[in-house]
Order: sequence, then C-alpha cells, then structure tokens
Amino acid sequence: MIGNEYQKICEQNAQLSEKKCYALMEKLHQDIRVKVDANFYFRIGGYTDYQQDVGAMVRRYLNTPGKGVKVCDQISSVLSSRCVMV
Repeated sequence: MIGNEYQKICEQNAQLSEKKCYALMEKLHQDIRVKVDANFYFRIGGYTDYQQDVGAMVRRYLNTPGKGVKVCDQISSVLSSRCVMV
C-alpha cells in the first residue's frame, strides 16, 4: 500500500517537473527562435553567436531553481530537436 502510494506520488512529481521544465525551456528558447526567424544567425560569424546563445540558454536553464526530477530530460529534448536546426 505505501509502495503504491509512493509510486503514484513519484509519477505525479515527474509529470509536474516535466511540465515546468518544458515551459521554462520554451520561454528561454524564445529569444533564439526569434533570431532564427529573423535570419540573424545566417551570416558570417552567426554560428558562433548561435553557440553562445545556446550556451547562455542552457546556463540560465540549469541555474533556475525548482525544476524537479526531469531537468536533464527536457534540456536534452530541446537541444536535440530545436537548437540543432541552424
């Protein structure tokens, strides 16, 4: 009984953490998305600027408290799906 209740709470915690991390990554990634849409990175030196912006986004994400247990899952997901597009 206690084990089932604990598992249920862990699953709820993971779901809440995933939602919070996803929302944070969406917010932090918005600046990069705007620059991509404006073709800011499509110039000489643009890839270096892009790498710096992604690094700054990752640092802000990791330094934001209260993300819970899904911290690495969300950052990996965003970096593999969105940030590789340039």
